[in-house]
Amino acid sequence: MNHSMKKKMLLLAAFAMVFSVAALPVSANYYVSYGNDTIDAYPYGMNYTTSMEIKSDVTGSFASVTQIGIKRTIYRNGSKVTSSTQYDKTSPFNISIDESFDSSSRSNSWKVDVQDLLKGKMADGTSVNGAIMSFSLSDSN
Repeated sequence: MNHSMKKKMLLLAAFAMVFSVAALPVSANYYVSYGNDTIDAYPYGMNYTTSMEIKSDVTGSFASVTQIGIKRTIYRNGSKVTSSTQYDKTSPFNISIDESFDSSSRSNSWKVDVQDLLKGKMADGTSVNGAIMSFSLSDSN
């Protein structure tokens, strides 16, 4: 075998190794992406928005996700108005909420307690089933 033929064989072997390594499956992990949570009080009412979605990234904290949810409780002038939870059980997981509430009073103090929920497994195998973040939004007019 001449020198040129040896170079070609070596080059082919190198390409074969690169392509076989590139074809190995990479485990995808997931992370939670949050939108801009807002509350806007105005005379006789308020509007608020909240959102979350699951995105894939090998550096994500979650190995698997089977469900996400957003639980929210609305208060007007310190009194509970309503509480509800919205779930998404289908991939790609995404919840976006834009709600408005009216009041018979011109001036009000509004508060929204929010819990972001997730069911799945962490990258280390630990099961998760519940709140992964809680926060409050408030505004008054």
